[in-house]
Amino acid sequence: MLTVWSGRILRASERLQAKYFTETRLLQQDVKVILEGQNNKTLVSTVLHPNGNIAEALVRDGLAKVVDWSITLVTGGPARLRDLEKCVSLSGLCCGARRTVL
Repeated sequence: MLTVWSGRILRASERLQAKYFTETRLLQQDVKVILEGQNNKTLVSTVLHPNGNIAEALVRDGLAKVVDWSITLVTGGPARLRDLEKCVSLSGLCCGARRTVL
């Protein structure tokens, strides 16, 4: 299975990197989940770790991108995530090239 990310195709190994990144930081941790809303049958939520927002860490490391249909639902607005995504694209960072400690 292939996934398109910012105009390029993600391989299974890159998707696994994002999954591993998230699981190693969130499993067996106390987190706060904010249910932001829904779109059709999809729930949109924010997961807050005591050390920060997991979505910001994923975008900062090039493991995720901002999606237009859900960004308007995010608490605090889209500005922070959009800025992180812009920095990633300007730096030419590809999936998983840099790691954030969360």
